[in-house]
Amino acid sequence: MRRALRVAGAAAALTWAGTGSVQADVAPGDTITAKSSDAVRGLIPDELFPFVVENFADFKIHIAATRDYPVHPKYAEATVKYACQARLDEKSNLINYTAGQPFPYSEWAKKAT
Repeated sequence: MRRALRVAGAAAALTWAGTGSVQADVAPGDTITAKSSDAVRGLIPDELFPFVVENFADFKIHIAATRDYPVHPKYAEATVKYACQARLDEKSNLINYTAGQPFPYSEWAKKAT
């Protein structure tokens, strides 16, 4: 179970870190291990690096090619239907949210709404 959590944590960290425009010295097909982990510095936030990489001798990530995951039609439909109804209250709690993207500022949502 611990091993599965470590792998899931590493994947989550890479996914989370991969949302920006970060450059790293990796390519599809590469395998990153604890010994070659400097290649993913910048992809994994510095504050997470000790928890994801440095303390795990059996750390291993296989780099895959990126691909697009289209927005599910039901999610896009809900974004259009409920666009601009959600708000943040004085305590920054989300209110009046029903479904879809609550604040449609992504490129696909701007086009859809």
